[in-house]
Amino acid sequence: MVFEALGDDNDAITSFLDAVDLCRASGAEKFPRPNGVPEQIAEEIREFRESARLAPEHLDVWENWSSCMRDSGYEFASRSSVVESLNTTASVLLDQATRLRLDAADQATEVSLPASLLDQIDDLVGLEQQLVNADVTCSADLDLDAELMRVQYAQEEAFLAENGERIALVMLEQE
Repeated sequence: MVFEALGDDNDAITSFLDAVDLCRASGAEKFPRPNGVPEQIAEEIREFRESARLAPEHLDVWENWSSCMRDSGYEFASRSSVVESLNTTASVLLDQATRLRLDAADQATEVSLPASLLDQIDDLVGLEQQLVNADVTCSADLDLDAELMRVQYAQEEAFLAENGERIALVMLEQE
């Protein structure tokens, strides 16, 4: 909604994004520990999440999803790799459209995107819809969300069994 209001004014968009960044930095400075979690514990949680994401049982769930997607004709390791691929292609197309728009503005002419670029954009939108459909099917067939939650809960239980008392003591010291 904000970007619609700013329209094509690149200076206004840049100023808005700079203000957002400044606001975030100010908030992070004033409230450095979300929910009162000490930085040491927050860092341990970040490290745990990263190692849990790379654990064999987590990777196995995504390998099953990837295999299902492969059966549908798509080669992706995870949803994030799908998003990354789509974003990379969209970024290239957006850069092309932006260059054309800027060139037209410099020449004070109306911009008209070439049919080949519009076709590429349409193809990307179509591919995105196909990928969503394949993901929905694979996710349902594999009960993906439930499997990911099962793995996550098991990992969290193991982490808390090993670290829960120490974390509780650190949290109590903070009060």
